Amino acid sequence: MSRLAQKWIEVGIITGIRPNEWKNTKIRGNVSDFYYSENHDQVLRMVVQNAKYSKGKNRSNGKHRTLIMTSLSEQDIIKILDFNSLLQKHIKTKGGFEEIYYSVRKCLYYANQKTLPKSSKYITLYSARHQFVSDRKSMNEHPAYTAALLGHASIKTAQSTYGRKTSGKSRFSKVIPLDTDVKNILKNTPKSIMNEINRFSFKPTPIEQ
Repeated sequence: MSRLAQKWIEVGIITGIRPNEWKNTKIRGNVSDFYYSENHDQVLRMVVQNAKYSKGKNRSNGKHRTLIMTSLSEQDIIKILDFNSLLQKHIKTKGGFEEIYYSVRKCLYYANQKTLPKSSKYITLYSARHQFVSDRKSMNEHPAYTAALLGHASIKTAQSTYGRKTSGKSRFSKVIPLDTDVKNILKNTPKSIMNEINRFSFKPTPIEQ
């Protein structure tokens, strides 16, 4: 499980996908040659089922979100494909997703106990999602962009409860949200929060460019 745990953290930092969302994440497009297209129905992408989605409740940005992979480096794309392939292999040979997920977390727990015995903070699979947010903040991107990638209902959550900008590292290789996902974020964000955000200088969102 240690090899899978390492890869899981790596792809978490690249994509920001919740660890439990990989159960229902589908990679679409031509993965054999990393086919790129202006058509989002053909482009290489990840379609993620939002874990916080609940019908009738505004806890996520819809049932699914799409992470476009065209701006990722070839190295990062390969990491994602390798991880997904290894995860599916484990699921088929060693039990269902929940069993594998539990085993990986258990592996990380013992690794933390051994290497950080006196620490009150452990590295978990979810730590990668927080690092993802820190990295996006360090790029000075508009918060709606990050919220759409995370599957949040509005800008507020990522801004107030996730990683610090100072802990981030700007990445040239990055996933991109759909314009429609960003529009939903802007629509769902209260005006008071938007007014506060507009006081700062962010790079424009994709729909503003």
